[in-house]
Amino acid sequence: EQIYSHFCANCHAKQPLISLGAPRIGEEKDWNLRLKQDIKILFRHTDEGINGMPPRGGCFECSDEQLILAIAAIVPEKSKKDVLNKLRAH
Repeated sequence: EQIYSHFCANCHAKQPLISLGAPRIGEEKDWNLRLKQDIKILFRHTDEGINGMPPRGGCFECSDEQLILAIAAIVPEKSKKDVLNKLRAH
């Protein structure tokens, strides 16, 4: 949650400061298609960056585990456990 607040919230908040079309925290409709992709793709997009998002969401000092926890923090509540388990297995 701290990583989300510091690095992700500007674009992924419910009302983002920077509106680039990033999926918003907890918004099911924003995450539906993304969560249907292979979890490896979701992590790769976080790791390498996508569209306006920089690699690793700008958190170059974050470990993979920290990025995994940040992803799990912003997906819809009903998906958190499944996403976390899949990402950890990846």
